[in-house]
Amino acid sequence: LRTKHLVNRSKEDDINNIDSLTHEDSTLHFMNMKMAVCVIVLAPESIAAGQAYSIDPTTGRAGIRISANYGYGVAVADNDINLDSWCVDSKVEVIMEKRRGKKLYKYVKDAKGGLLKVETSEAERERYCFSDTQILAIASAVARIKNYYREKKGIKHVDVEFVMDKKFGQRILQVRAETTGIVLVEKRLIIVVDKNNVQPI
Repeated sequence: LRTKHLVNRSKEDDINNIDSLTHEDSTLHFMNMKMAVCVIVLAPESIAAGQAYSIDPTTGRAGIRISANYGYGVAVADNDINLDSWCVDSKVEVIMEKRRGKKLYKYVKDAKGGLLKVETSEAERERYCFSDTQILAIASAVARIKNYYREKKGIKHVDVEFVMDKKFGQRILQVRAETTGIVLVEKRLIIVVDKNNVQPI
């Protein structure tokens, strides 16, 4: 009930006040929690889903890297599926590059409410699962989330999972700190001048 109360309060106030709402609540003690479990309703009809990084996790290059597929996001983590991918500039003004994947299959809801793996159609494979306009909207959301976490939590970059639902539209499902790309950016080139005097690092 307290959680429901906080949700209602957050709708009434500016979303930036969500931290103060959780801190002022004396019954939940968020700062002292070791673990929390959240139960969410599966998106009724996911058109497409994906994952976005506020920095390229492979190269450490600046820009918002997005990958996505039709259906539910289970397939996004599968390396065999060959996803659609985009890279948007950090200012969210232009799509710098995009690549259409094969998208061999997707996950849809079955009659029992679970997920079923099915092959995509030829038409789906021949087009992108998101339009350029939708990609820029997703990138804009990722940029805002990154800025929030950087300002409030000191987190440099984020890893975001999202879905485009037929009924609810674009929804953010999960946000976590991205560290792989940051490590790549912070690596330094070390040159050994004297090969006879190499010290362990």
